Amino acid sequence: MSEAEKISEGCIECGLCVDNCEFLSKYCESPKELADKYLENHFKDKPSIPYCCSLCDGCEVDCPEELNVGRMCLEARQTLVDEGVAPLTPHKIVKRDQDWDLSEEFALTLPNPEKQKANKVFFPGCHLSGYSPALVLSAYDWLREKVPGIGILLKCCGSPTNYIGDKAAFQGILDNLEAEAKRMGAEELICACPNCIRHLSRYAPNLKVRSLYEVMVELGPVETPKNGTATFTIHDPCAARGRNEIHDAVRSVIDWSGVTIDEMKESRNTTQCCGQGGGVPYISPQIAANSTKRRVEQLKADVVTYCASCREAFAAQKPSLHVLDLVFNSNWAEDKIKPANKPPVKKENKTSLKTQLVEKFAAEL
Repeated sequence: MSEAEKISEGCIECGLCVDNCEFLSKYCESPKELADKYLENHFKDKPSIPYCCSLCDGCEVDCPEELNVGRMCLEARQTLVDEGVAPLTPHKIVKRDQDWDLSEEFALTLPNPEKQKANKVFFPGCHLSGYSPALVLSAYDWLREKVPGIGILLKCCGSPTNYIGDKAAFQGILDNLEAEAKRMGAEELICACPNCIRHLSRYAPNLKVRSLYEVMVELGPVETPKNGTATFTIHDPCAARGRNEIHDAVRSVIDWSGVTIDEMKESRNTTQCCGQGGGVPYISPQIAANSTKRRVEQLKADVVTYCASCREAFAAQKPSLHVLDLVFNSNWAEDKIKPANKPPVKKENKTSLKTQLVEKFAAEL
């Protein structure tokens, strides 16, 4: 049974998910209404509709029947691609950026220089690399001290291609990533990005992935820069929903910095999307902005998160940091008011990161 059929038959039209979702409140009175529309014509008349869902799984948390509109919308996107209706015009930008992240401009395989192998590999992801090369380098230097022989792999997990609904291209990216990891001898990828963990766990079961923050707690603590007393509201990314071990590890890491954590009502497994998920900003900037505004209004203090995309989403409206800023950035008290990086700067940062890594380990290589 398809996700749409499950929703059409199982939705009790209670409205709980609609109340908490900018996408659903705009397009339907209940998920059943949306599912029936999909079953009728696969959204061919308005193909943008399923692309306005952030795929955050929040609806499943709210639903008494544990139905998931996001899975239906991803299914719809895949159908639209198979039928030649999608990708949509705005997705040209997504594909261009995805191709760039997979190109030699950013991609890098750096195994243990001594053995040309690495059974553990740091996988920072493209979002953190675009946010701060310095944080990636600091985290990798620390890991090298604690995990001798650890390698690093710069590449995208392919989530933008998955969000578009192009299953074949997404599988190709995963196959390439698995081949690279195998060539390095990697038995485990240590991921900084919760979105990478979610996608690789779901779609690449042959790759063992683990959160950087779990590893840090296991091998730490880290001596962190102290910038006086401060309180931060912690935002759990929607991609980390259901991963209590990551929630706990991140809070332990934040404790090292000496700041006070303010917990949100909607946190951990009930957290809400920052507005950037699922590629929504490309199709409906307004829904994305409304989702971000809704979340910002729930933040009592300055925000700290462990998703670089979330940090960048909040930066225009709230002083914001990535958790690794508290660990490795001695200027975090000033940098929390920095605006989000524009796309060209993100590319420059990724190129800079690769260049610095190559130069740093040139002698060893």
